[in-house]
Amino acid sequence: MKIKEFCLAGLILVPLLGAGQNSLDFRQFYSNPFLFNPAYTGASGYTEFSVSYRQQWLEFIDAPSSSGFSFQQPFKSKASLGVNFYSQNALSLRTTIIQVAFSYRIPISDKSSFRLALSGGAGLNDLDLEGRDYSNDPLIMQAAQNQWYPAGSFGILFSTGELRLGICLPTLFNQQETGSGFLATNRYEHLLNQLYSIRYKIKTTAETWSLEPYFLYRLNRDFQNYWDSGLLIHVKEKLGIGASYHQFNGVAILLAINTQDLSIGYNYELPNTESVSSTSHELQLSIKLGKRY
Repeated sequence: MKIKEFCLAGLILVPLLGAGQNSLDFRQFYSNPFLFNPAYTGASGYTEFSVSYRQQWLEFIDAPSSSGFSFQQPFKSKASLGVNFYSQNALSLRTTIIQVAFSYRIPISDKSSFRLALSGGAGLNDLDLEGRDYSNDPLIMQAAQNQWYPAGSFGILFSTGELRLGICLPTLFNQQETGSGFLATNRYEHLLNQLYSIRYKIKTTAETWSLEPYFLYRLNRDFQNYWDSGLLIHVKEKLGIGASYHQFNGVAILLAINTQDLSIGYNYELPNTESVSSTSHELQLSIKLGKRY
């Protein structure tokens, strides 16, 4: 393996294996927050089917790409069900996760409520070592022996008016593929993986446009914590334009198009010279089915 390829492999594979693949790399929180926190299951009030695709670092061969679909079904009983299927490819590693989510809305007043959610499922690390030599990397070799693992998350969402506050524990189950002895002193260390989110839609008196800022902060037990913030400007709730900034991935341009039944979200990530000088693209499509519950 060439030196450049080996460095890129380390940059991609080691964080993915160590994190256990519980942190999705999608950036469009505003398009489908269900991907980030199961408490958003059914929060829109519509039956929704969504597909997602992200391609990182276009100039690099075998750079990470992610794709998946999700389905959300709210019910009149204040309960909602959701399904999330996600797959990521990076060099020799393909990770697939499927989870089923259940959420329940607890009304506080006419405009305020709590949502509690729990999701569970399984993940699969499929590591193709053919033609590549990772024998000197025990983390990657150990992952090849630990393919299946349980996946689950817990989320809370507080809503009042146009304000949304979310807390998520994305890793309910400990995983052993992070290396022998790593964090073995505390079997509950994985619960230190946490995601905090806040979003708020500011409606103007003109009623032709509105502002929607959001902020995410993720605690990672294995690697560095990071934050992600953005602002979307909605025009007549049909068109949205804006930008976001990720602490490590840099600046991205946001575009959203909404019709009565279809929502399209596009994210163009500018080159980040501090890490990888290459562009990334992300597309989110959502279809609303039927009437609002």
